[in-house]
Amino acid sequence: MRHLVACILLSLSGTVYAQSGSYDKAPQYPGGNEALQRYLTEKLVYPEKAKQKSIEGQVMVGFTVNDKGKVGDIRILQHAHALLDSEAVRVVRAMPRWQPATKGKNTVAAPVALPLTFKMHSSGGSAGRK
Repeated sequence: MRHLVACILLSLSGTVYAQSGSYDKAPQYPGGNEALQRYLTEKLVYPEKAKQKSIEGQVMVGFTVNDKGKVGDIRILQHAHALLDSEAVRVVRAMPRWQPATKGKNTVAAPVALPLTFKMHSSGGSAGRK
């Protein structure tokens, strides 16, 4: 049996979608996309039951960054599997405050969509190895 390594694909070049709205600057994770990628890499855990069942998929998590930068109104915009959906929501719920969107000189609430891809990768082990 091939040894499988679970990983979460995070190609954040353009994958954080600040949804269209009437603001001048979109909300941003503190430190930008590279910092968001580090956070997700450190905090996301491939659910053990999902690994055992080789469940993969992309979860699109929607949320609002309020005028104070707090993440709220978390919802699944694109479901993959309940196990993956739950892990995606857990990690988004635990995020630190973002830099809020701005409109003129004011900070405003803005919606964001974040795709998270859960994919199993083969480590290249030979058949019969565990």
